[in-house]
Amino acid sequence: MELILVWLLIVYGTSLIITTGSIFDQPREWITKKSKFIGDLVVCMKCTSTWVGFLYSWILWSPSLTLYWLDIQATYLCIFFDGMLACGGAWITNAFVNYLISFTKY
Repeated sequence: MELILVWLLIVYGTSLIITTGSIFDQPREWITKKSKFIGDLVVCMKCTSTWVGFLYSWILWSPSLTLYWLDIQATYLCIFFDGMLACGGAWITNAFVNYLISFTKY
């Protein structure tokens, strides 16, 4: 369970940096000008976290494949479900953080 939470926090952090981080301002603007589809992906927390979840599941670690002992032949299905897990987890975390930030506005 702890591994899933850490994985979700890594996905959330990566997605947050890509969608709102100042270090990615210029690349985001350039991508948005070049492609509407990809530009929409890099400014949307749900979209970005889904694709980051796909990527991390494929490259780093798959919560579905590891924790539920699914057959290795179900790898692509696991990557899909990990992307959905990443999207939901990042969206819930982002909503909670925004809720907490709303109390600090003066």
